[in-house]
Amino acid sequence: MFKSPFSFDGRIARAEYAISLLVSALSVGLISLVIIPYTKMDVFLFGHIIVYWFLFAQGTKRAHDVGKSGWWQFFPLFWLLLLIREGDSGTNKYSI
Repeated sequence: MFKSPFSFDGRIARAEYAISLLVSALSVGLISLVIIPYTKMDVFLFGHIIVYWFLFAQGTKRAHDVGKSGWWQFFPLFWLLLLIREGDSGTNKYSI
C-alpha cells in the first residue's frame, strides 16, 4: 500500500484511494490549524503543495484503475465516482 505515493503511474484500489483522501484531509487540517500560527506563509504553501501533489497523484492512479485519464479529476464530483466504482479487472491501457 502507498507504493510510490507521489508518482502518477500505475493503478490503486478504492480502499487505498479512500485512505489517501482521509490522509490528505487530515494533513490539510493539521497544516491549517497547527502550523500556520507558528510559521511563515511559505511553509504553509509548501505544505499544501505537497499534500495536493499527493492527492492528485493518488487520484490519477485511481482514475487509471477505472480506465480513465487522470485529467478527469478536474470534473466536479469525479472523486465520488472513483470511490464508488470498481476498478477494471485485468489489464487496461494504464497498466504497467
